[in-house]
Amino acid sequence: MFSGVSSLLVLVIALLCTAQGLPKPGDPCSVPYPQTCGASELLDETITPTDKYGPNVCIYNETYEVMTYSYAYRQLVCFFRRFCLPPLCSPTTACDRLSNITVSRLACCRGYAVSPSSDNDDFGFDFEYDRRKGGDRSCGNRGCPIVLKKNVVDCLGAQNLSDFKALLDTLPSLTSLLSNTAYHYTILAVANSPSIDSAVNSLLASDVSTRTKALSRQIMNGTVASKYLTHGRVYPSLLSSDNVHVTAVYARRSADQVFVDGVHVLNPDACVAVNGIVHVINRFVPAASGSVASILRTRPEFGIFNALAQAAGITPYLEFMSPKTVFAPTNDSFPAGALECLKATRNRQTLLNIILLHITWPAEYTSTLSLRTAIGTAARLNLLVESAPNGTVYLTRNRIPITKRDIQATNGVVHGISRVIFGRIEYLRICPTRSAPTPAPTSAPLQGPVVFSGGAMEELVHSIGNQLPSAQGAAI
Repeated sequence: MFSGVSSLLVLVIALLCTAQGLPKPGDPCSVPYPQTCGASELLDETITPTDKYGPNVCIYNETYEVMTYSYAYRQLVCFFRRFCLPPLCSPTTACDRLSNITVSRLACCRGYAVSPSSDNDDFGFDFEYDRRKGGDRSCGNRGCPIVLKKNVVDCLGAQNLSDFKALLDTLPSLTSLLSNTAYHYTILAVANSPSIDSAVNSLLASDVSTRTKALSRQIMNGTVASKYLTHGRVYPSLLSSDNVHVTAVYARRSADQVFVDGVHVLNPDACVAVNGIVHVINRFVPAASGSVASILRTRPEFGIFNALAQAAGITPYLEFMSPKTVFAPTNDSFPAGALECLKATRNRQTLLNIILLHITWPAEYTSTLSLRTAIGTAARLNLLVESAPNGTVYLTRNRIPITKRDIQATNGVVHGISRVIFGRIEYLRICPTRSAPTPAPTSAPLQGPVVFSGGAMEELVHSIGNQLPSAQGAAI
């Protein structure tokens, strides 16, 4: 009964609409806010300061000339092929209409920004007001308190970073690049200190190419505020072959500490400019000498470990750009006959488990390890970490010292250690002690390495984790 009445009402409405001679399908029409389809051009802009939302906030009324789609009526519903509901104004596929659109938005007035520590993603330029809370979403109604410097080069002078700026002034092309407000940069500027005088003097005495590479290593593309310097993040530097690796140490009872390639960030967000930001660090960021895999391959003291990593099929994963740390035992730390024994087919799984005990991620430097008590490994076992007063860092309960510190790689860091980490693996049962010493491997490629499927080292670890002992997550 109800459905019959509804159908009758729809039919009556359709008849009335047809009788009134409404537009036919295909007739052109217009809407207040047409869908854009081409480039826009700013025709007019008015900026009005307002103190309603905090200091230095402005209302921007902008008029744009844009290309939009043409609109035409199209039919929605017809009954009995004769009686149809009124047509709807909809966009066509033709991008041929020129329209003027006015947009009103709240933003920081020119030359000001919100605090870099706020939750606003575009802290340097945009201001987002949440009317439900009576203020912007991160700072209440504090507005835009940060006064922007003209460019990041001006920031160096404002922060009295005279040593770093003196180096930059010797490179006019790099100075001009950083002064260009069309692009954004983040500078890791070294604080003035007697401890860096020798490094500064050495760079001043070097050639232009060496200075350019050293300073390019200190500069990241884009504006990276301190809130984005989070644990494990990787950012590209101006030196295309090197990335900047972030390691954060989170503390419950004291302030968190952030490091970039093992260098402590003393004053994050020290200065904000129109085209970027400056963080103050305590020394120069070290240059990388290749990927983790290439360091193991080219440094003879890691020859045995590199040969075992190749036999285990790990080497391709050490080339990937995801940040990682490798604790590489030196050749003299391996027991006699270890290379031949562990390369045997029957011991390949044991070999893989041993290699994974020496890998962790992201990049952990001695400066960050000294602040930790334990770190996880790719073998899903934790290594205890201890730092001595003299600065030596020890791993595991057996206190294995790091003897070669912070060998910088493009995708992480390598540390040399004086003993092999066996964990709970009973090495002597697998490989009885031999009297002959283990020779260092030659450069000839190994035959028949194990190759695991997967697109990243993490996938490899997850696929192997279920095969490891039940002491998952235990500390050794």
